[in-house]
Amino acid sequence: MPSATVNVCVELLREIRYGFPKPFLSAHSVINTIICLSNSQVVRYSALLGGIAYGIMHRRTLQAQENKKREHAAEHHRQHLIEEARKVWREQHTPKATGGVITNPDDPNFDLEKLILSLESK
Repeated sequence: MPSATVNVCVELLREIRYGFPKPFLSAHSVINTIICLSNSQVVRYSALLGGIAYGIMHRRTLQAQENKKREHAAEHHRQHLIEEARKVWREQHTPKATGGVITNPDDPNFDLEKLILSLESK
């Protein structure tokens, strides 16, 4: 023996198929129709697809934020490395305080005679 909800669902499907809607629906009939429709697979799969779509969009948003953070961190790291390299280069290419005599033989302004004279005078 089918339940009242199943009977309402069957009646609703017949009305939709044959195009003969009832002119006046009672509140009980409307409630049963809503229950029938809410129990259907359409609502279930609609909610599932909606949740999947939301999950995809949320994931894209989070991934975009994470990518921006990584790019910013990488840029900051590159700037830090450049500053360190400049600092080391300045230290290597500034003359030592030895009375104006350059003691680095790799320096293009190195003069061996001045170095020997400064060492003799000391």
